[in-house]
Amino acid sequence: MMWISLFQLRLKQLYRIIKELGAVRIPFYLIGFLLGYRLLFEFISKEETVQWVTLGFVFLELMIQLKRADLTFLKSHVPNSKFYLMGEYFLFSLPFTLLLLIFHQWYYFLAHTLYLFILPFLWLPKSDKSSILNKYINRLSSENFEWKAGIRKNLYLIVPLYFIGIIGSIYLGIVPVILLVLWLICFSFHEKGEPITYIIAFEMSAKDFILMKLSKQVTLFIYLTMPLSLVFLIFHYEEWFLLIGILSVLSFLNIYILLTKYAFYTPNNTSPTYQTMSGFGLISLFIPFLLPVTLGLSIQYYRKSIQNLDFYLHDFAS
Repeated sequence: MMWISLFQLRLKQLYRIIKELGAVRIPFYLIGFLLGYRLLFEFISKEETVQWVTLGFVFLELMIQLKRADLTFLKSHVPNSKFYLMGEYFLFSLPFTLLLLIFHQWYYFLAHTLYLFILPFLWLPKSDKSSILNKYINRLSSENFEWKAGIRKNLYLIVPLYFIGIIGSIYLGIVPVILLVLWLICFSFHEKGEPITYIIAFEMSAKDFILMKLSKQVTLFIYLTMPLSLVFLIFHYEEWFLLIGILSVLSFLNIYILLTKYAFYTPNNTSPTYQTMSGFGLISLFIPFLLPVTLGLSIQYYRKSIQNLDFYLHDFAS
């Protein structure tokens, strides 16, 4: 009965998320989802791409497991909580696993199924000890508080990704996939609006503040990805244009995410509209013809973010 109640709760949460999208956006997101699934269909049907899609799903499921805030609750209140988690992950990955079966990708299907049995037993041990890496993180300026907190929180993902990227860099697709995952991690740095005192402390006008944040966002992302980019160029220098294209798109989407955040900024809160429209940026990464729409939204959100923050920073306007 407890399992049934929890699954019903998940369905209600999903319904609430869909309802918050609004009647105007739902058809648009549905089209985006169908197009994305069509691309997934194409990738899984080909031997040269199915491994990268499977690896991407493995990382996505691992991120969900390690970032879950309800593990302690489930462990203490739900009988056989590990099996319940397995059920959730099997349902979540059902669209993916069905395609593996349709295209007779038995090896990847069995490997992914075995992984889902292991996944609920993976967890991140908490430690109060300061690591050597934390000392380097602390060197970041206090102006970059989102990055300091975000990198420290996701260090357990970033370090393995670097090792995988460096070791597997002899293969053309490894580094681009790792760069994408790193961008997804950076995406999570801006989920919640900071306290307004953090913004006022800069004593800048709204326009200067936005431009400063955009500059630092792109610069820090380039610094974060620079070691992997250099390794990629060593082994695939003839494909330099591919690296430039990927970094350009990801840097642009960094700008879009930040502008979306401040266009709908509310102190100490996560805006549902921000979650929706930032999700659009994520979708455009996989459906490239939506990128021009994202560019148009970025221009609109640049103006809107200045207007929104000017309410709080009008005293510093020049």
